Amino acid sequence: MQSNGPYGCGVLHCSFHASPGNLFPGLGWGQTPLRCRKERGRNFCGAAQDFAPLARYKVNEVGNQAMKTLVAALLLSCGLLPAGHAGGGSNIENMPSAQIVEQAGSLHPSALYVLAGRLLAEGKGQEAANWMYAGQLRYRFLLAVPDARASDRILFSALTEQVGRPVNEYIAGDPDEWIAAMRWALDWDAATKNNITSSTDHAAELAGVREGLARLISRVDASRDEIRRERTANGLENR
Repeated sequence: MQSNGPYGCGVLHCSFHASPGNLFPGLGWGQTPLRCRKERGRNFCGAAQDFAPLARYKVNEVGNQAMKTLVAALLLSCGLLPAGHAGGGSNIENMPSAQIVEQAGSLHPSALYVLAGRLLAEGKGQEAANWMYAGQLRYRFLLAVPDARASDRILFSALTEQVGRPVNEYIAGDPDEWIAAMRWALDWDAATKNNITSSTDHAAELAGVREGLARLISRVDASRDEIRRERTANGLENR
């Protein structure tokens, strides 16, 4: 699978300076951005191919309004409003959640992150994780193809921090729920036609992304005690 590589974005103001643990090195699925740099007196992180925390950082609140504001600005600046939703004041950030679910296979993967953020804010952590991993799988596939756009990488980096991180901090509190979310994403992806990135034209890239998530499932299953210990040491709840 092609690496997403390091990439930075000024929207990421880092409040941390290191990886939250390296439980699953090399898989490309289970860690936060690792590389920070100084720019105008502030720390900014470039997202490595890994993302989302396992243990160290407490969940940031993801309010609906903050989420809508962030994602709307990013979608507009990156030119990623889905076809058919750019006009008439209709776009992802104000689409009803039920509509996102219904049209998920035809929407840019960022829409699934918007949905996940809403669900987490509503206290529906398992559903949030299901859709976040579905979005992550589709987004990683999008970035794995040769013609992936730089703007897609920037938006992925931002959504990783603003949505992926708090969702993972919640779902990793119960390894069974975590594994269930990842399996749900694999099943949903297999059953839902992808109208954004062709699974026929890019079958090898898709297989690589799916294999990476399957490996993470195996590693989480084998590391339950280690995950719980690290979360306890860092003041995070184990359910």
